[in-house]
Amino acid sequence: MTRIRQRWGAERFRTIFERTVKVCVAAKVAIGEVVHVDASLIRADVSWESLAARHIDAVTDANEAAESEKKTAKQANTRKSE
Repeated sequence: MTRIRQRWGAERFRTIFERTVKVCVAAKVAIGEVVHVDASLIRADVSWESLAARHIDAVTDANEAAESEKKTAKQANTRKSE
């Protein structure tokens, strides 16, 4: 499902998923009263390098934004004291 969600985007995936659930409810395959969970442990096909790179980029962006906010606040405080 992750590859489909990545390929189509989260919103389209959600629309298709919700439509599928509605069809299952209409066909009485699902009635919405009982939830079953499959907790099978399977090895995921994960690109750790890709995940690490995205995480590093996100942290770097967040740090840069925080530094920018600090500088802006410091400049505003300096102007007030003048």
